[in-house]
Amino acid sequence: MNLIDYIKDNNIEGVRTYILNCDNIENEINNIFMMDITSLLWASKNGYIEIVKLLLDVEGIDVNMQTSNGYNSLLLASRNGFTEIVKLLLEVDDIDVNMQDSSGFTALILISKNGFTKIVKLLLEVDDIDVNMQDSNGFTALIRASTLGYDKIVEMLLEVDDIDVKIQNNYGRTALMSAACGHNEIVKLLISKGANSIKPLDPNEYKDLAIDDRVGIFDILINWKIYLPKWNLFKTYSYYPKEFKDIAIAWMLVCKKKNNSKICIDIKLLLIEYFAESWKLT
Repeated sequence: MNLIDYIKDNNIEGVRTYILNCDNIENEINNIFMMDITSLLWASKNGYIEIVKLLLDVEGIDVNMQTSNGYNSLLLASRNGFTEIVKLLLEVDDIDVNMQDSSGFTALILISKNGFTKIVKLLLEVDDIDVNMQDSNGFTALIRASTLGYDKIVEMLLEVDDIDVKIQNNYGRTALMSAACGHNEIVKLLISKGANSIKPLDPNEYKDLAIDDRVGIFDILINWKIYLPKWNLFKTYSYYPKEFKDIAIAWMLVCKKKNNSKICIDIKLLLIEYFAESWKLT
């Protein structure tokens, strides 16, 4: 039997014996078998922690080898929620924590999408982790977690000093815009970290803003009794000053839900409150 055969059967003693008795194990350990997978990739993918331990002890093991889809052992273990295997892999000195698969996913982006809080915590403890990397659709870990409502993950990501809360994905959405679709606590967290850093304007300048009532911003301004002419109401939000655009789109996304559920109302009130405070309307 080959090494991979013992691994597929999760035969721990078989793997141990094979490694001890193989004269050429340093060269064989990284061999690619069927389905373009190595011994470590297979064991990591399937959660065979004792076999992973044995393989990592072999000199010359390459922890960064990838399948044709770009998965390495860290991505496979992370994707399937194998926390202890992730912990073992992160102890290897030359592990590349920012390696991307063919879809641009890093381990951090992938688990932020899957909601594995414990693995996020482990990855964020790695010194050279890049929290601002984007997948092929432009999503960062923060945008993924914000979109899906993983508030604990968002909270952990926001504790990283160099997190960029204003990155847009390929569809023009930031984390705040994504969270505004119903994730109230995340909206609060993002705003508290400056996700929409609006600079105060002189009230006399408001009349020059292009407002699109289709996204609901006109309603905000009317609520605060700010004079605006009714022309230019049908321009898109792309005409807004950049300081105004993020909160405008967030409001639009909430309004698109077309319901008065408590969570939507809470987010609307939160956005209005923040708008008023930041633009000194109170």
